Amino acid sequence: MKKDEIYRKLRQEIISGVLKEGDKLPTEFECAAMFQVSRDTIREALKRLENDGFIERVKAKGTFVKIPKVDTEDRNISFLVPCCEYLRCTNIHSMDLMFELIAQAAISGWRVTPVIYSKTNDPNDIWWENLAHINANSRVIVNHSWFSPYFETLSALGARVAYIDNDREQEKEIVKHTGNWINFIEQDRIAARKAFAYLRQKGCRKIAVFMPNIMYESNTIADEYRKFAKNTGQEELIFATPRSADPEEMHRNVALRINEVYRKTKFDGLLIHVNEFYLSTEGQFLMSDIPTVVIPTQNEQIFSAQDAKIPIVHYPVDKMAADMIRHLTDGQYIKRKYFYEPSLRLRGNEIEINNMSI
Repeated sequence: MKKDEIYRKLRQEIISGVLKEGDKLPTEFECAAMFQVSRDTIREALKRLENDGFIERVKAKGTFVKIPKVDTEDRNISFLVPCCEYLRCTNIHSMDLMFELIAQAAISGWRVTPVIYSKTNDPNDIWWENLAHINANSRVIVNHSWFSPYFETLSALGARVAYIDNDREQEKEIVKHTGNWINFIEQDRIAARKAFAYLRQKGCRKIAVFMPNIMYESNTIADEYRKFAKNTGQEELIFATPRSADPEEMHRNVALRINEVYRKTKFDGLLIHVNEFYLSTEGQFLMSDIPTVVIPTQNEQIFSAQDAKIPIVHYPVDKMAADMIRHLTDGQYIKRKYFYEPSLRLRGNEIEINNMSI
């Protein structure tokens, strides 16, 4: 094993929390035996760790782990993103949030930097080297529990964290860490209730739902729909949207799937969460006389036009971003929770819902 490999291995153990600040490292002789290399190789690897601020040598006592401190004047906020591809194909909600965060931070003299979390888009395959700059002085924004394998390390580092999630019940292992952060909760359950109440006001008594990831535990909209179907006595009509790397093929598959379900069930209301590209040929699968609510994924602009006919679920990302930046950059960081209620909008105007107690 070469000195560079030993350096990277020890550094990863430090930044991942395996080796904690203050831990004493084995002696050079012990490390040489452990890695099966010469003492000179170990000495060079340790010297590099010392120069980078990851260890500290104390005369007559030994070598100890040290977490590097960044310049406290570095006014940067790290926004964790799953992988490189995420920045190319993220949905409109996450994109709007990122843009609002960047804008709000700039007003305060700060900047928001997307930080790639994984090379492979696997939450357990953490790109430790790319996260090595995060420490006790860092400000970090974490969007949902997908990043949970990193939570223990992030908590141990003592960084200021803004944690975004929906209103699902959190697992105890996650709450153990997120409970010490500032939580920003998007109330998906209220979004679902408003959508279903609107469709009921329109006379719908057989509502179908099409969306991806319907089996995810964090899919509170799907969970709320199942409760709604049970409470209203209607048949449960919830379906996963087909997936494909080819947009044209996916377009056809979504159209075929919705048409297939309509022929079998004759649903009279629809909540759909797909790329708005599929709405561009509305007649292919969305019958004009069937009331529909959309949760936008890629292009919200088509719903702001004056002739738009389909209402959307709208999240107040501007307000959430402003609150997030303010609390991350304030002098005092105190754990707390904030809740953000989505609205139902048509042509940019909020729709009044008379009764949500279904």
